[in-house]
Amino acid sequence: MDASQRQLVEDIFEQSRRPSAKTWMKHGAFLLATFITTTIAGVLYPFGLIPVLPEVEPQTIPEAVNFVLSLPVRYLSLVGTAVTYLFTDLKYLTYGLSFSVSLLFILVSHEMGHYIACRIYKVDATLPFFIPTPPMVGPAGTFGAFIKIRSPMPSRKAVFDIGVAGPIAGFIALIPIAVIGFLTMEQTAAAQAANYTGIYFADPLFMRFIASLAGLTLAWVWGMRFISLLGSGCW
Repeated sequence: MDASQRQLVEDIFEQSRRPSAKTWMKHGAFLLATFITTTIAGVLYPFGLIPVLPEVEPQTIPEAVNFVLSLPVRYLSLVGTAVTYLFTDLKYLTYGLSFSVSLLFILVSHEMGHYIACRIYKVDATLPFFIPTPPMVGPAGTFGAFIKIRSPMPSRKAVFDIGVAGPIAGFIALIPIAVIGFLTMEQTAAAQAANYTGIYFADPLFMRFIASLAGLTLAWVWGMRFISLLGSGCW
């Protein structure tokens, strides 16, 4: 096979790997569903303003049974409340979108890092599959995303480069999100932070570095711990 024939075969193979319109629509539908579920999750605790823990404390076995049986209705009511606030209150819509857009920006960047590296090495791979989940099940409204490799890796270098491209792209996307988050977040009062008894996450070194540049105290910022943890996990 001469050079022109080899180039023709490569062009045909490259054309066959290009996603069709139907494929774009399928992956776009998954992305849209994930955008909706993450936006709803963004207004629910611990990311947003709507508390999710019921005030009911069953004291007897019958009360506990009734409480468990009522959970599906309570959950649907909670999600319905969140959706209502999103459509009627700009403050909640801002909370939800700031969460979902930030999270999906990091996720998309991560997966496209893998995908573009596959294209560079002429490895056949699908577009990213985004995984939507019901809010609080994820708990961020998604289980993340993945791409499927459909052809052998040409070399160990390709394996390494394709594998590392996602985290690098995700980390680069995380930087502006983290900076914007620190510059726009609301700090908790010191007294309230001192009495906090919920889940506590250690802060990544990168978050501490940004906080020191911004002159902020992370000990007084609780919501940001969850966002930084999710963002770090995405990239």
